[in-house]
Amino acid sequence: MAMCSGPSTSVLEPPALAAIPAEPPAPAAIPADTIRAALREALQGKDLDQVSAKEIREQAASMLGLAAGGLECRKREIRKLLTTLLSHVFVFVLGLIFCLALVLFYVLVRALAFVFVRLSASPSSSSSPSAPSPSPSPSFCR
Repeated sequence: MAMCSGPSTSVLEPPALAAIPAEPPAPAAIPADTIRAALREALQGKDLDQVSAKEIREQAASMLGLAAGGLECRKREIRKLLTTLLSHVFVFVLGLIFCLALVLFYVLVRALAFVFVRLSASPSSSSSPSAPSPSPSPSFCR
């Protein structure tokens, strides 16, 4: 049996464990973009009516390899980042609602135009028909 010359890795060891640093980074040294990405990931799939900013902040801290409460020193900054992220979601949802309203308005106008054209083109019983009715032929032409 030949031995591999590289570092030994277990088949059962998940690759994510190798990416976690041995020491957690200092909270002040973490860039805002990294925190924003962790907050965005922590927000995914959450019911915004049931979750608090503290829960999201603690989940983001654990994603960044910090202990619980590790981002407490950047609480104000994280609140601003969360507000910005949620306002982007709100604007996106409003845009979708506006687009759906435009599509529904277009469909309604087209349907009404179709009905109007059909009603104006069909002869009604009270008005005279557009084509003259055949007159009876005179008796001497038979």
